[in-house]
Amino acid sequence: MKICLISDTHSYVFPIDKDTDLLLHAGDFFHEGRDSYAQFLSWNKLIKPWLQSIADNGTKIIACAGNHDHYFEENRPLIEDDFLSFGGTYIEHGYIEYKEIIIAASSYQPIFYNWAFNKDSKFLQKAYRELPFCHILLTHCPPWGRLDISPYGFQHAGSTELSAELNRIKPRLHAFGHIHSGYGIKLEKRVAEEQTLFVNAAVTDEKYQLSHQPIYLNWQ
Repeated sequence: MKICLISDTHSYVFPIDKDTDLLLHAGDFFHEGRDSYAQFLSWNKLIKPWLQSIADNGTKIIACAGNHDHYFEENRPLIEDDFLSFGGTYIEHGYIEYKEIIIAASSYQPIFYNWAFNKDSKFLQKAYRELPFCHILLTHCPPWGRLDISPYGFQHAGSTELSAELNRIKPRLHAFGHIHSGYGIKLEKRVAEEQTLFVNAAVTDEKYQLSHQPIYLNWQ
């Protein structure tokens, strides 16, 4: 199965390989600030048609949201229906099984200037504990210490609450974004022969320019 990983597209649209079986988007679809009406226009005139065109090639699309996605936060049932309209799945927080692969996802992330899906530590601890064992974990924010170095102060900016649950969740693949400068791949061994491939799939840089390529993996 060919999987494409992307995040932080911020209102850019671009080609995805037509032979992609599964597209995972880790949130931040928009670049219209906090203006929900502008995001409504961007979603319906640009982003949704783009996703529809990808789905028309037979690609399954699964996504969570990010801190820029106010329109998603305010219109969850509508967004879920929009994804269903082209055979995709939007997960604000939860999990699904797709072709015997358990995929858990969460849009929630630590507080950062009161953007969308920002939650305090107590909320995050409870939310992340709800996520089950899975093969693929899809979150907007990275776990602490994995591809999460911020260029502002050069410190880890990931979630400690999320990293605390990884040994329980045991994902083979953990895809995320949020920290644009963390783009890349890191393979980490846990215990015995278990390992997790961490992928920061942010396609935009710190200046919100489209500068990184989608990441493709062969899932076996």
